[in-house]
Amino acid sequence: MKKILLVALIPVLLSMLSCRHKQTKDARTENQTSKITVLIEYADSTVKVSEQAFGIRVTRVGMHVVAVSRRKNVEFILRGKAAEGSFKLYSDYSFALRLDGVELFNPEGSAINIQSPQHALILVSPGSENLLRDGSLYAIPPEGEQMNACLYSEGNLIFYGSGSLLLKGNYKHAIYCRGYLKINDNCDIRISEAKKDGIHTLGDVFIEGGQLNINVADDGLKSASNILINKGNIVIRALKKDGSEGLECNRLTVNGGQMSVLAYDDAINTARELIINGGSVFCYSLYNDGIDSNGSIQINGGLVVSSGSQMPEEGIDCDRNAFVITGGTVVACGGGTSVPTVRLSTQPSLIYSGDFEQSIHICGPGCEDVLTYFPQRNYHRFTLLFSSPALKLGSDYRLYSGGQLSGGTQQHGYYTGSTYRNGVKKADFTASTMVTMIGEFHMGGPIHRGAFPINPPEEPPFDPADFPQYPPAENQAPGEL
Repeated sequence: MKKILLVALIPVLLSMLSCRHKQTKDARTENQTSKITVLIEYADSTVKVSEQAFGIRVTRVGMHVVAVSRRKNVEFILRGKAAEGSFKLYSDYSFALRLDGVELFNPEGSAINIQSPQHALILVSPGSENLLRDGSLYAIPPEGEQMNACLYSEGNLIFYGSGSLLLKGNYKHAIYCRGYLKINDNCDIRISEAKKDGIHTLGDVFIEGGQLNINVADDGLKSASNILINKGNIVIRALKKDGSEGLECNRLTVNGGQMSVLAYDDAINTARELIINGGSVFCYSLYNDGIDSNGSIQINGGLVVSSGSQMPEEGIDCDRNAFVITGGTVVACGGGTSVPTVRLSTQPSLIYSGDFEQSIHICGPGCEDVLTYFPQRNYHRFTLLFSSPALKLGSDYRLYSGGQLSGGTQQHGYYTGSTYRNGVKKADFTASTMVTMIGEFHMGGPIHRGAFPINPPEEPPFDPADFPQYPPAENQAPGEL
């Protein structure tokens, strides 16, 4: 029996040792001090390369530079401008690549091509502005190599520094890495265009802070594995064609930060699980669900504002899987909604289905504000899912629509600290159970997926960076320009 137990435990122990070794190696790589520096400076039609240490070889054809490194603790520094140039690297060990005011355009391939499975520290120098662009047609890469993005890496990408990096992916993706990708605090990464995905990784994505702004034709941020967001300001726009999703991964965990995701299809789509513990998450889908999980959803904290499309699409959809709310504020609207799991949730929720005139307002037994929300679109059939610590079991509430609002602050139509008056009462209700349902409830379903309007608009009816601070004029839909 003891032998059987030991044999069963061996794979688990090896996995734990492997994970611990990987974490130790990652930390050591991120904290390494570069002992060897190689400066590569693009200027006019020439490339200047500093003295090369033993084990490092740098060659060039025109303004296209290829570096081969057999040494540890090497930092390559890119500087200057190449109207038609690139940087390609082969390395046996982890390395640092510093972008120190560089502008590269490669009409026939990746602007930066890292053909190394090792860790790559991408250091964006403080105060520097960097631009990477690729062409719309790629040359055939050498046998055994791949490239499909403006910034391509065979290994992990770890971004540091407080400078700015702008990428334009004219062939497929803007950033593609076969390992994991990590963005640290103070980074400023902007992807102004990409024919496919803004960021596409085969490994996990870790966002520890900084600014990430993505505007693409296909998916915004896509991982074949998991995404973890701890801090940062993230804006994703994927609005240009059917099937474009804002953020797509296996499991998404949000612990903090601010995220605004706008998409033609689902704004957020997870294959297995979505966990929100904190931060601010705003989702807007033109023609599908605001949030769609093919597995479970658990919301423990933070602010979630999600806007799905018309019936049968939903503000939050988890395909009848476990949907648990234990904390935070959730405001989700659409043609329908998934229902929080009563036996697992610990924070009360309200589902209201019916008509509304521009706004929804809920006040408590003492007339205190519980919710003031201006949906950023009109609905033929409107369903609201609302959950908040302000909803108390056994308490009485009133739900209003229309009305006037003054003062306060708002985030994507969700108002706090404002004064509401002159609304039309739609319902009185008591939060008697963990999920209270009033009005005529509508449920979407996978059988109706893809029922998009015949003539889709090219842009959403608002600028996500410039939401109206007060309700729009009478007879004008909220958020219309």
